[in-house]
Amino acid sequence: MEQSIFTELLLLTLILLIVATTMVDLLQHRIPNLLCICVLGLGITMQSYSAGWEGAITAASGSVTGLLLFLPLYLFKGMGAGDVKMLASLGALFGPFNTLIAAAFALVIGGLLAMIFLLLRLFLFLDWGKAVHVLKSFLTSIRLLAYTRQYFPPEHDISELASMRFPYALAIAGGALIVMAQQSLLSFIHLKALLINELGINIGGAL
Repeated sequence: MEQSIFTELLLLTLILLIVATTMVDLLQHRIPNLLCICVLGLGITMQSYSAGWEGAITAASGSVTGLLLFLPLYLFKGMGAGDVKMLASLGALFGPFNTLIAAAFALVIGGLLAMIFLLLRLFLFLDWGKAVHVLKSFLTSIRLLAYTRQYFPPEHDISELASMRFPYALAIAGGALIVMAQQSLLSFIHLKALLINELGINIGGAL
């Protein structure tokens, strides 16, 4: 993607929108449609500005790719509709291939964060001794499965904890930022040059 001061300003705005979306999801457990629409519009604008109609087609195909990648997870109650829309809106910026990479990173990050959130909830909702006992129960089930090839359910059921909603926007944002870094979109070369130039002029004028 061709970079200029204009596209870098749009990208900076888009990153702020991603941060806002993640914060709303963390605090309110939802992803507003307006934020997704703004991200989608910025992605389409950047692609169209850089490559004309080909960029617009890339943006559209990337958005559809993002929708199709996470739609099955939504249908099987693996994530919310807002998470699907968030990846679809980011797909407009990345295009099909990079949207696939962003989704893969998001799934990996999401898996790690889900384990961390589950452990935190386990120790927050249960006292320390009971939480340790629950973990031992699940580890015993895993060991029995490895040795006997048979599944023995753990003594404790934490389905209520596991079913609590996980703010997946955090994982999607992480995947998106990794792809941006891989594409060198976070360098902001023109904005840095403009800032250095302005600072140099101001310092020179003061002297």
